[in-house]
Amino acid sequence: MNQCVQDVFSGRMNTPYYLDSPFVDERARYLAQMLERGWARETVIGTAGRLVGFARRVDITAAGGVTAAQIEAAADEWMKEPRHYFRQLIGPHKSRKRFVNVATSWLRFLGRLREPDCAPPPHADLVAEFTRFLDQERGQSPATIKRRRGDALGFLVWFDQQQRPLSEVSILDVERYLALPRNRPWSRVTVAGCVASLRSFFRYAGTRKWCAPNIGEAIDAPRLYTLAGLPAGPSWIQVRQLFAGIGQEQHGDIRNRRHPYPVGRLWLSQQRDLPPQT
Repeated sequence: MNQCVQDVFSGRMNTPYYLDSPFVDERARYLAQMLERGWARETVIGTAGRLVGFARRVDITAAGGVTAAQIEAAADEWMKEPRHYFRQLIGPHKSRKRFVNVATSWLRFLGRLREPDCAPPPHADLVAEFTRFLDQERGQSPATIKRRRGDALGFLVWFDQQQRPLSEVSILDVERYLALPRNRPWSRVTVAGCVASLRSFFRYAGTRKWCAPNIGEAIDAPRLYTLAGLPAGPSWIQVRQLFAGIGQEQHGDIRNRRHPYPVGRLWLSQQRDLPPQT
């Protein structure tokens, strides 16, 4: 095993527990690169213990690599073991999740993880061409391009579920997409940003004849108000709390409680339990 790894375990762990388990050299290489990258000693020790638990259950040399299902199954078996020194009291859910993350990172480091086959998103070639246009022709910033690309992909993924060709898309489809119920409702600012992205995409799509022209110009954005985020004013409960903090004995206190300013008097007179004063 790597000397620096042995130094970490010296006096702390049962070294044969690591040396007698499978794939000792592969585990040592991964732990050594963790140390070189500045990971804490306790973190490296915990990682080493989880790698032993995984290496004893899965043959990482199998043809085709190790699948996510094999990692999950090994994690379930590992959780049935008595708690070791490196298994801190972080709860079963977090402990199992950390085991899966450690095994996944180790296999990816070794090039032995069988990554899931992910189909490209719908119209990925069109989005890639649109992205190149924003970069090379429009010269937009990377942050703007990322936002435009993400919003365009979001719409195209949803529209692909309608089982209709992109050539049939209309402004009504865009309005339906913007009005979809979401787990976290969009604010006016978020909707306006998405509208800007879809306008840019459909303007380009119209010039490329991917869809009908003028869809981009027809997308309506919500109006943004400059002072919309400012509070309307204190609540009546807050006003009464403010008055309660003013004394009643000094002349200045009596003057402050009478509130001589006309605007403030008019506002206070509109409250339900404060009669107007002439």
